[in-house]
Amino acid sequence: MAPIPDPPCGLRFCRHCNEFKSISEFPAGKRRYQCRKHVGERCRISRSNGFSKQPSKKALARVWHAAYMDARAIFSQKGMKLTQADVAELFRESEIEPCPTHRVLPVDPNEVVSATNARLVSKEARKKLMREWQDVMQKEFWKLPCRSHGAPQPLGVR
Repeated sequence: MAPIPDPPCGLRFCRHCNEFKSISEFPAGKRRYQCRKHVGERCRISRSNGFSKQPSKKALARVWHAAYMDARAIFSQKGMKLTQADVAELFRESEIEPCPTHRVLPVDPNEVVSATNARLVSKEARKKLMREWQDVMQKEFWKLPCRSHGAPQPLGVR
C-alpha cells in the first residue's frame, strides 16, 4: 500500500480501524499505520501461536530466561554466552524433554555462563546447590544490595 500522509491536524489513519486517530495513539519510531492497540494484538497473537504450536520452545525460553536472571542477579555477570540453542542441546544431552521444571547453572560461578560452563539441574537441585554455594563462598559474595535502602542483605531475603 502507498504511504498515507499525516494531515496537519495531528491525526493519522489507522489501516486496521479505518479511521483517523491522534498521532499519540501510534507507536513511536518508524512511521506506523496501525495504532498501538492493533499492533499489540498482532504481536500477542503471533507470539502465542508460536508457543502453542511448539510448547518445548516456550520451555526453552523460560529456562534460558531463568539462567540469564541468575547470571545477572546471583553471579553478578553482565550477560551470558549461552543461547536457547545451547539450552536445547543440554536437554538433548541429558535425554530430557524440555520443560520449565529444570534450570541451567554454571559449573564455575566465577566464569561467564556459556555452553561449556553450564549444567542442567532440576529446580530442587538448584535450591540445594545454591545453599551449598552460599556456605562455601565468601559471605560478601553472597550479599546483594537491598533495593529499598542499599544495605546488604543475604541472598533470598527480599
